[in-house]
Amino acid sequence: MSTVQKPQKVYAQKGEKQVGKIVSGEKKETTTALVCINAAGNYIPPMLIFKRVHMNNQLMKAAPPDALAGTSRTGWIIAELFTKWMGHFIKHSGASQNNKVLLILNNHESHLSIETYKLCRQNGVIMVSLPPHTSHSLQPLDVTVFSSLKVAYNEECDRFMRLHPGPRITQYEIGGLFNAAYCRVATMSKATNGFHTTGILPFNPHRFTEEDFVPVNAVMSFLESSEDENEAEVQDIDDRPSASTIQASQEKREFDPDIPGTSGSMSAFEFIRSIVDDVVDAALSKSSEESNDLEVSVIEVASFPKVLPRSKSLRKRDWAI
Repeated sequence: MSTVQKPQKVYAQKGEKQVGKIVSGEKKETTTALVCINAAGNYIPPMLIFKRVHMNNQLMKAAPPDALAGTSRTGWIIAELFTKWMGHFIKHSGASQNNKVLLILNNHESHLSIETYKLCRQNGVIMVSLPPHTSHSLQPLDVTVFSSLKVAYNEECDRFMRLHPGPRITQYEIGGLFNAAYCRVATMSKATNGFHTTGILPFNPHRFTEEDFVPVNAVMSFLESSEDENEAEVQDIDDRPSASTIQASQEKREFDPDIPGTSGSMSAFEFIRSIVDDVVDAALSKSSEESNDLEVSVIEVASFPKVLPRSKSLRKRDWAI
């Protein structure tokens, strides 16, 4: 959720060049809602996570009953807040060693912590994480609840802006706006249909067909072709002259009197060109059985020159009077 709603469609006369829609502001603040449902149509009171450091009780004004509140610097859930929510879940679900509960989660990093693991093990909570990038098809909340909840929340924000012209939506209004949208969407039918559509309950192993895996097969074939190309490139690199061959050539020339800087008169360009010729000769002699075409550039032999450090001096600006 955000303090700046996504505008709905605006109806205007045909031919209008500019059609506007009032929004809360330009800079938005993210707020996360942690929702949990079961196959019987029941809902655990949600948790709202605000983007701030310190908690204020006024933030939960008009929020859903028994809702839990938390804060984080980003407005997203973190491991500490998920551990706090896990105690909230155990309280409302009645999980215990004699009444074990299966909790299906998306593959988020905040769910993995030692504190959460110990808390679940002590209270009989069995966590199952969905595979990555499958929550749009396997998570009941994503299939039937969240899309409708987002639309309902934006409608409540639009209604608030029409009834209260002037002030913008802040974090102190999010609790009431979310509560109004949540009460409209959180129905028993949506919860039960979410589990039925994903094939979790009743269990339906034939929920997905071969057509659902066509994009995956296309990606896998692309990855396999990329691996084959990488293997071919590695083989080409192995066929190139080794560093020891080049080093031996360079060591041989350390005592050559024709090297620039010694008693000889060879230029630097001729010296580099002679090294390239030796490298080409070594490569051709090594790969004569396979191929006689080999291209070696000076860049592959000599390293790039180092860039000079950037000057830290600041240029003085000429201020106009």
